[in-house]
Amino acid sequence: MQIVDFLWPEPIPQYQTITLAGDMEFRIGKKKTLDKISIEEWGYANIRILQELLKRNTALNVNTYLNYKADIFRLASTYVWYSVLLYDKEYRDMQAEEKFTWGTYRQDLRDFQLVSKRENLTTRAMNDATKPHGKQSANNDRRRGPFLPDGRGICWNFNNNSCNRQDCRMMHHYAICMSSSHSAISGHGHSSATRIDKVAKNPYAPQT
Repeated sequence: MQIVDFLWPEPIPQYQTITLAGDMEFRIGKKKTLDKISIEEWGYANIRILQELLKRNTALNVNTYLNYKADIFRLASTYVWYSVLLYDKEYRDMQAEEKFTWGTYRQDLRDFQLVSKRENLTTRAMNDATKPHGKQSANNDRRRGPFLPDGRGICWNFNNNSCNRQDCRMMHHYAICMSSSHSAISGHGHSSATRIDKVAKNPYAPQT
């Protein structure tokens, strides 16, 4: 018995229409695929499967099945959910064939099916996007630079004579001498643009 066969009914049934010989049409109900199943849907279907198992075998040890259910939720916290669903599908097929006790640990299935969230590129990208920006932003600012001695960021566009923003939050100071009376390009000769580029790459290196 598989999860996809015990999902709750869709409010609006989904159908696939097949046309034969240009005249006859058949509507076939579309079953939700495994990769579209949420953890809530899995929980619902899992309970319905347990009810069906008890109908077929009143001597079933419910605790062993509940242990398996708890193990799935634990795996979902560590591994990509779709890989857990694939593991669950293979586990159910194998249990039906070999009749081992529910909750039996199967390392062979885990090694083959489960994908760690830390190794999944999509999950890593989503986690990075939702991380707090406190320390991370500070590190990014440190890489961008340059800064005034008190830590305030210096406007890169100002130093290239290209900042026209009235509401610019960066400091309009020359990144080498820290003066606010001129930018990098309009002061200190033709080598200024090269020097400001070096400062941006390494704002803490001594300037000559």
